[in-house]
Amino acid sequence: MIQIPFPIYLLVPSGIFIFLVGFYSWLKVKTKENLIFFGLSVLYSLWSLGTFMMWQCCGNDAKVIFWDRFLYLAAIFVPPIIYHFSIEFCKIRTQKVPLFFSYLLAVFFAFLSRTDYFVKDVFSYQWGCHTQAQIGHHFYLIFTIIFLFLAIRNFLIFFKNQKEQSKKSQSLYILLAIFIWTFTGFEILPAYGVGIYPIFYLALPLFTLIIAYAIAEKQLFGPILATHVLVAAILIFLATILVFPAVEIGVWGRLICFLIMVYLCFLLLKYSRDEQTIKEQLRQSYEELKKLDEAKTMFLSIASHQMRTPLTIIKGYLSLALSGDYGKVEGQVRDFLEEVYRANEREIALVNDLLDLTRIQTGKIVYNFENIQLEDLTAEVVKEFELEAQNKNLKLVFDKPSKSIPKIKADSQKLRQVISNLLDNAIKYTKQGEVRVSLDFNPFAQTVILKVQDTGMGMSSEEISNLFKLFNRSQAAVNTYPSGVGIGLYFASEIVKAHQGRIWAESAGPDRGSAFYIELPC
Repeated sequence: MIQIPFPIYLLVPSGIFIFLVGFYSWLKVKTKENLIFFGLSVLYSLWSLGTFMMWQCCGNDAKVIFWDRFLYLAAIFVPPIIYHFSIEFCKIRTQKVPLFFSYLLAVFFAFLSRTDYFVKDVFSYQWGCHTQAQIGHHFYLIFTIIFLFLAIRNFLIFFKNQKEQSKKSQSLYILLAIFIWTFTGFEILPAYGVGIYPIFYLALPLFTLIIAYAIAEKQLFGPILATHVLVAAILIFLATILVFPAVEIGVWGRLICFLIMVYLCFLLLKYSRDEQTIKEQLRQSYEELKKLDEAKTMFLSIASHQMRTPLTIIKGYLSLALSGDYGKVEGQVRDFLEEVYRANEREIALVNDLLDLTRIQTGKIVYNFENIQLEDLTAEVVKEFELEAQNKNLKLVFDKPSKSIPKIKADSQKLRQVISNLLDNAIKYTKQGEVRVSLDFNPFAQTVILKVQDTGMGMSSEEISNLFKLFNRSQAAVNTYPSGVGIGLYFASEIVKAHQGRIWAESAGPDRGSAFYIELPC
């Protein structure tokens, strides 16, 4: 049996490592780009395995042919998948036809590689063995050169035209990795009867290290942790030495192993230090933001208290004026005073919302939990909004449950605010139709579900996903009711969470109405 050269042994850790890097990258960031690279890493690992096993079997021609045809199954698909990766990475939308033909030709060559028209017989030489290329193999080489050229051309054009520095840097490292990998092409010479030492197989470990560096340093496939990649590389290379203890690597082999380990350890120390620096910066930023948030909350609390006093005084004088205590008020003057009164009421509601917000954010809100009948509370709130619904010519309906609903443990005042908020919004954002309130009991989950449904403006799925965030309002809501600030639903969600319940919204789309749900445990 031929002594296996050291570069062939390096194919084993390189293949394992590139597979794990591809899988880890795709697992962390599931994009089409990452999926294609994962496919490429699978092909590289299979090609590495096939090449190693072929060398292991030198002296047994039948096994050499088997493993060489096995590795060609992977190698044949490498050019089209690199070409595909270049199209996806460079965001090219005009090369679908050549991409289709690249895969079609790869499938053809994959079937051809099973026959003697591709490779047959074995050429043995001083450092190894290889099957002998036939006519099909010649066309495969042309196929490989064409699509590797197209892929490199895509990356070069992208690099030249790219304005974003990070993408430009990533494309440069990809180009360098592919360029180095192309040196493995010299290892096809034994297929044509030219025996050479397999030094060019070192291109695969170098390709692997460059890709690992690009992923860790240049964030090639998103925020992948550099230390994870580097620790995996070190462990795999050390494990290879343990698995193959009898390998004769010589002085150059030892030097290469040493340099690889030095390089990986250097990067590991560098990224560990960088991550520590980033953590410290994040901690300092968090402390600063925390102080700013406390200052903001204190300002809102003080400002809200200071604003409520004059607004309450204004409300008192306006009430007296409208009730006629200072003389009869009628005509246009009365209309103006009523508009001022309504505007003052809106400002009082806003101030109360701000006060509630500061209490929630500072953890100072106090809950008085007791057993209450949600049906009675809902009926009271609905009755309070009947006049407002009538003024907008809306039908307000409360569908009372057909059976008695169990009591729930809740703060009735806080839940009153939540239900009022939902009804107020439903009436406010509904121009015509009805607002319907209903209660239901889920005996399996032992929960009570309150539903407020309207025939109003409706919402998109994107608007629903941001609905319960602080200070968030859709553009349609702003256009309909400009004075809102987006506190009410956030406040409602926090109250419901404090009751161990959940709140959500559903809508068939804009202008198709909405439904808000509150689910509370019994």
